[in-house]
Amino acid sequence: MKKWEQFEINVADHLNDNIGNKVIRFERLGSSNSNEPDIQVYYNNKINFNIECKLSTAQSSQFVVLIDLKNKKFECSPIIKSNSLFAKDLISHMNNNFEYYAKTNDSGNRNNKLFCEQSLIDNYVIKNLEDKSTLVISSDYIDNFSSKRPLTITHVNLLPSNYKITGTYRSKYSGSRNARINEISDLKIEKNKIKSENGFVYIYDPKKEYPDYPNNDRSFFLSKKEYLKDHRRVKIPSNVFNSNVIFTLKLKESAKTHTNLDIIKKNC
Repeated sequence: MKKWEQFEINVADHLNDNIGNKVIRFERLGSSNSNEPDIQVYYNNKINFNIECKLSTAQSSQFVVLIDLKNKKFECSPIIKSNSLFAKDLISHMNNNFEYYAKTNDSGNRNNKLFCEQSLIDNYVIKNLEDKSTLVISSDYIDNFSSKRPLTITHVNLLPSNYKITGTYRSKYSGSRNARINEISDLKIEKNKIKSENGFVYIYDPKKEYPDYPNNDRSFFLSKKEYLKDHRRVKIPSNVFNSNVIFTLKLKESAKTHTNLDIIKKNC
């Protein structure tokens, strides 16, 4: 189980243990779907409002962006479901600074921070979260919440007062599969460094001297994770290309205080 999953479970348990009763009940949905709320609050067995959980520094509110290199412009994806007005404000800013946002790194990916007015970022994230939740709960700790292990509760419309919110435009190929020995004839690595074991292909590279993309054409890449001692696994990248703007919420140090749970009761 991932840490953020355990955090959501522990938050729901903490709320039920401390303020839950015959009238108020908290249910963790347990979904990785970002369009679904993390915790639902029931009042008299009816859903009253939702809570968003953010463990430490967390990502939020991403939306898909299409890039047209020929015409040098960005566009909102037609599949975006809501908040198109706020997204279009951000897209307009990106189009006014196309060369900056379109630039790529050595791997051919983009990871360029938004430098627009902070209000554009704040307004988009607030509007996005308002559509599904009323409160946001955060902590640097996974469990045993207390004054020494604070749990911070914030109304969504007050997020900028407690969080530093940043945005990044990123585009990258996503997904991969393991290469097979009969597929690597064009791999530009010395044959004596190549090893096949249990159907996987490995490169002996104890000092990480080979580039991640040894062929410089994305036909293969070498894993950073060490599956076999001193060796890197050979993988074949997917042709699926993802391009989006994603936001990061980081709780300010001044906001890391244990919030009175009465704030939740007042919303019921």
